[in-house]
Formats: sequence, C-alpha cells, structure tokens
Amino acid sequence: MRRKHPGLSSLQQRLKNHADLLKLTKQCLPHSLAEHCTGCCYKQSTLILYSRSAIWLSQLRFYKIALLETMQEEAPQFAISDVIFRVLVTPDGLTAEQHVNQPIRPSRQAIEEIANSSRYVSDNQLRLSLEKLAQTLNNQEK
Repeated sequence: MRRKHPGLSSLQQRLKNHADLLKLTKQCLPHSLAEHCTGCCYKQSTLILYSRSAIWLSQLRFYKIALLETMQEEAPQFAISDVIFRVLVTPDGLTAEQHVNQPIRPSRQAIEEIANSSRYVSDNQLRLSLEKLAQTLNNQEK
C-alpha cells in the first residue's frame, strides 16, 4: 500500500480551498463579470482575485465589500479580512488579453493619395512632410 506524501496532501487541500473560494466569489458576482474572474488564492487573511484585464479588475473592485461580507459569512474558516485584485500576467510579460499588434499598413491607393495631395498644399513645411511620409510608406512597402 502506498502512503501519500504529506506535502502533496497539503498542496491538494490548498488547491481545493482555492477552487472553493473561486466558486464562492463567482456566485457573489453578476454572471457577466464572474466569467472574468479567472483565479484566486488567499494569503494571511487576504483574498487575491485575478483577471486577465485591468479593465475587468476595475469593475470587480466595486464588489469588494460584498465579497468580503460573503467570505466572512460563507467561509469563516479562512478569516478573510481584505480583498485585493491583480492582473494575470503571462510569462512573456503581457496580460492574457494583450497581443503583440502588427502595424496597420496603408493601401497603395492611400499612399498615392498622400503623395498627390502634397502637390496642392501651399504650406511648404506641410508639403515636405507629406512627401516624406509618402516616400517612407513606399519604402516600407518594398
């Protein structure tokens, strides 16, 4: 018969506690907001809630008092006295909802319009700027 390692049992219990707290947290929130609460943990009587976006965290903060009251009533064994909010960050340093965006390249027609419009501008500085912009965009296209 195989004995369980005490460290593993402790870890499994913490995971269960986190899952229970997350479930209770989501029950306290409106459904549209609950789906953006992606994780939680607790440390020294503080509940830490995670979301993929700072925008959703700003909305979650409005429910801090309700969350505290719910935790104190429904989960007194954790003795939670504070709730803090964190953005879930991926290993590459981006939040889970951020993406590395590619620059939007103007169409060939748009570049030609910029070049053509520079011919009709009386302000010398603006004309030179438009010509330089058209030339830069043409060079990037190649």
